Amino acid sequence: ETEWTTDAKALLHLALGGQAGAAAALGVLMGRGLNYEEVTEALAGITLESLVITRVMGQAIRRKAELGLVDLKDFPLLMHIVDILDKGKADADLPWEAFTFEHI
Repeated sequence: ETEWTTDAKALLHLALGGQAGAAAALGVLMGRGLNYEEVTEALAGITLESLVITRVMGQAIRRKAELGLVDLKDFPLLMHIVDILDKGKADADLPWEAFTFEHI
């Protein structure tokens, strides 16, 4: 048993509270540096629909951007989260400057 599986077991009480609890456990584990595969393994048997929804939305937005229908710059947080899930991009790389707007 590894340290992260022990941590995951300690977080399972969060998951018992429903999807919100599972999302909280997911966030804690990813914040500790676990990648997508490690998180899904650690939380095996728990529905992580927020992960699936986020990844599908990211794929859809990327496709719309390829077709010229949207600009990825309009979705900085979603695309950053997708990069964390799909590419293991460090959470510390959050593009804060992308959240400033001069035309609100």
